[in-house]
Amino acid sequence: MTRSTRKSCLSSALLLIVMACAPGSQIPEGLTSAVDQAVADLAARESIDPSAITVQDGEFVTWPDASLGCPRPGQFYAQVITEGYRIVLKIESRDYAFHGATGRAPVLCQN
Repeated sequence: MTRSTRKSCLSSALLLIVMACAPGSQIPEGLTSAVDQAVADLAARESIDPSAITVQDGEFVTWPDASLGCPRPGQFYAQVITEGYRIVLKIESRDYAFHGATGRAPVLCQN
C-alpha cells in the first residue's frame, strides 16, 4: 500500500468516525419513540414548532437509582439500578436533557 493510499484510507476512516459522533447522527433503535415524545413535549413547553428542535444525543443508560439521574431536593428514591435512557435536545444554543426509564415516557430534567 502506497503512502498516499494509506493517507486516503486514514482520512476516510476519520471522516466516518467524526460523522458517527456528530450530534443527532445515530439514535439507537428502540429509542425513536421516546425521542419523538421528548420533542413533542419540549415543543409544547416552549410553544414552538418541533422542527426548530435539534436532537443532539440519545442513548440507553443504566441509572444508579430511581431518580433517573435527575434527583429533586427533598425527594427520596428507591436505591435500585434502573434501565433507561437520556435524550439531549437543543433549541438555538440551549440544551434540554430528558431522562426516562425503559417503558416510561421521558421527563425533562431541570437540574
